[in-house]
Amino acid sequence: MLILLLAEVVIVGVLLAWKHLDGLDLEVYRLGADALLSSGDPYGVLPPTRDGTVLPFTYPPFAALAFAPLLVLPLDIALVLLSVVSVLALGAVIALCFAGADRRVWVVGGAALAVQAVALLSEPVRATLGFGQLNLLLMLLVGVDVLAPGWRYRGVLIGLAAAIKLTPAAFLLFFLLRKDFRAVVRAAVVFGGCALLAWLLAPSASVRYWTELIFARERVGDPGYIGNQSLRGLLARLGPPAETLLWVGAVLLVLAATVLLMRRALAAGRPVPAVLVCALGALLVSPVSWTHHWVWVAPVLGVLVWSGLHGGRTRVVLLLGSAAVAAVVFVWSPLWDYRDVWPIRESYVLVGLLLLGLLGLTLDDPLYRPSERGDVVRLDRREQPDA
Repeated sequence: MLILLLAEVVIVGVLLAWKHLDGLDLEVYRLGADALLSSGDPYGVLPPTRDGTVLPFTYPPFAALAFAPLLVLPLDIALVLLSVVSVLALGAVIALCFAGADRRVWVVGGAALAVQAVALLSEPVRATLGFGQLNLLLMLLVGVDVLAPGWRYRGVLIGLAAAIKLTPAAFLLFFLLRKDFRAVVRAAVVFGGCALLAWLLAPSASVRYWTELIFARERVGDPGYIGNQSLRGLLARLGPPAETLLWVGAVLLVLAATVLLMRRALAAGRPVPAVLVCALGALLVSPVSWTHHWVWVAPVLGVLVWSGLHGGRTRVVLLLGSAAVAAVVFVWSPLWDYRDVWPIRESYVLVGLLLLGLLGLTLDDPLYRPSERGDVVRLDRREQPDA
């Protein structure tokens, strides 16, 4: 255990010494929080960041409240702390995904550290840390809520995450398919409570956000921008007719595949592939999925590699080969250098579709045997979902 802790310290230390952190998004979070506290409205024109960039605050009003503690610390110190916590969150989520694979702590911890170290080289994680984004922290909230054994308040953390950034609400599909309606209700209550608190403290900003700004697509950015690696972004880059005519159909197809794979995973007692399928499906069907949103590929690739190493020869070649290709895509991120070359410019979307299908191959492997790790795949009597 001590060796694992020392290895984690080394990983964090190397990251801080190597990675340049500009904290652009973190600075916008702070500016939005300051605007809320000073004027009650974070949605006006914010002051420029220290590099002269002017960006809008696009999150729900509660997020501005949640970001307020960041104002206590200088920006650079807050950025370093956020980076350290984010790296630890990444390792924790990967460890949760491996928790049912082996009873030996050093095996699970060692595998998680190896995947974490490689994941830090990936563009989604690098961008998340560089911008000072919250993606890894939100991923941890979701991971704990759906995977942590013995957690009795399922839904609470997803409700909190969705109150800060709407996209984690997609993981309610996990509870709906498992018929855990109590978790759905808890998430809705927490989400509603956070929104109510924000309305009490900033009523006009809350009304404006929920009735106007949430529908203003231009505030989020150009859907055809190369950094939007979603189905909508792919189709927008093909041209307006393709975007309007094909997007709904493509979304419905991916949603159907996502639900089918999740149902199979949950029926087989495999919650980890189920939540990872949900993550990939959400990234693909979301109108906007910036490249730094794709941090979920880290645990996805980790699970595929583990499954490949513990399968037959065909599975080893298929899963490890595909995982290696995907790792190259997300580490190299060639879309930025070849943004006019199809299919390279759509590489995240295309590889995401590939990974979605490959996760279906992990449902019958020994990664999670219900008979060996029932605490991971079965609920205690006290937290059985409603029928």
